[in-house]
Amino acid sequence: MLLVLFNESKFGWIIFFSLMVLLPLLFGFIFINNSSIFYGFLWGSLGLFYFYCFLLRFTVNDWIREKNWKEQRVQQKLNDEMYKDTF
Repeated sequence: MLLVLFNESKFGWIIFFSLMVLLPLLFGFIFINNSSIFYGFLWGSLGLFYFYCFLLRFTVNDWIREKNWKEQRVQQKLNDEMYKDTF
């Protein structure tokens, strides 16, 4: 998931992932010594990860729609130029 976000240059989403999921998880590994609290913290981190994926799901639909629209617009411009050249 992070590799795809990096390849698509979505650095804001990578930073958001780090702040929302990785930072609290790292905090739990370093500062929580009680095993029952730690496991609860892990479940909370898992919940944050699922919430992040939920938000990302809706945003990716918009990215795909936007990319398809741009490709369609470029194709339409090429067709218009070819049509102009024939007359």
